[in-house]
Amino acid sequence: MRGRDLWKECLTLPDFDNISNTLIPMGTKEDPFWQGSGRTIFAEGAYLMREDKDRSYEKLVDTMLSIKIDKLRAYLQNTPAANRLKRKLRKRPSPFVPC
Repeated sequence: MRGRDLWKECLTLPDFDNISNTLIPMGTKEDPFWQGSGRTIFAEGAYLMREDKDRSYEKLVDTMLSIKIDKLRAYLQNTPAANRLKRKLRKRPSPFVPC
């Protein structure tokens, strides 16, 4: 039996949004901006990857978590997720959290 295929089960961006909402739940104490950003970046990245003939879960994880931010920004260009990766965000973490 073959495993599940995210890209065969999710056909539209809202499908990927639903998956990202499941994988990245909203906390009760955290700033929702950060969870929302993670959700948007994951959904848009996975949605874009559906066109990649060499797509895989490993490639998705590497793209989302391992590549340099400039490369991720380029991959997500012209998507709402790209706005979450701008060099100068107006939203900043607590000054007590090192960046």
